[in-house]
Amino acid sequence: MRSLGFTLLELLVVVFLLSAIALSGVAVVDEFDNQSRYDQTRSRLMQLRAGIVGADGSWTVRGFVADNGALPADIETLLRRPASLAAFGAARAPTFKANGAVGDITLNSLPLAKGWRGPYLVAGATRDPGSASFRDGWSNRNALDVDDALFHGWSAFTPSDEPLLLRSHGANGVPDSDPGSVADYDGDLIMPIVASDWSGSAAELVVTASNLTGQNQGMRAVLLVWIADDWIRINGDRVIAGADTTVTLPLPDATVPIGTHLVVLVDEANDIAGDGEAPYGHASGAPPIAARVTFAPRTPPKPVSWEVR
Repeated sequence: MRSLGFTLLELLVVVFLLSAIALSGVAVVDEFDNQSRYDQTRSRLMQLRAGIVGADGSWTVRGFVADNGALPADIETLLRRPASLAAFGAARAPTFKANGAVGDITLNSLPLAKGWRGPYLVAGATRDPGSASFRDGWSNRNALDVDDALFHGWSAFTPSDEPLLLRSHGANGVPDSDPGSVADYDGDLIMPIVASDWSGSAAELVVTASNLTGQNQGMRAVLLVWIADDWIRINGDRVIAGADTTVTLPLPDATVPIGTHLVVLVDEANDIAGDGEAPYGHASGAPPIAARVTFAPRTPPKPVSWEVR
């Protein structure tokens, strides 16, 4: 008569099958966890890009560059304002630096919103509860504490890098010279920011002026740009406009950060820029002839046209 119990062999088979099922379940969980961390890292890369230059692929003037006129020095700068950057309190009146006897002229009628308006990221990283940090999905850390405080585990960069690489070192936390050759989730995840993402050329701005004064006039277009807590002048070429003529006032091929800036028409008596000339209308107390212009990624600014009477 056969026993109703299990033989040793049958028990071993059952144990083997249960172990195989358990191992399979662990593998599935690990795969799901890695995919979740990978997706989170990709999402955070998009957030980093948006914080710096605005939403990807859209006509925008949001973000750190538009507010401050330069790329951030590190990730921490996107979360907390450094002492080197002025805070945004209210729209700023641009300063036209005339130099000479005239000195600086404040254009109160045409303020621009400039200064640090962050945070530009949503703080609170994965697996770092309660800390105001912004880590990748694997909560990677930089090898040195001083670097980690600035870059929150992302690969370090400098603003002059071209392109600037927003980079996670993946599941293994190890930098890869050839991320495409690394299997699975260990490869670096990279999002580049190239020059055309965060800047354009002043020469892209088309400025024309119609001289209706009845006499020859020397004119110059000057672009005022907020960079590193100061108003920077980008001087165009001086042009002599004959009576009742329309002229183009060219600007140089100079780098202009994305954002809204101010272009001013200057009454220019000679070929020397910044020697005491002033915006049209200033001497008589009239509002200056000026216009706000917006530079957006890969999008030329709208043309500006003036009439001078």
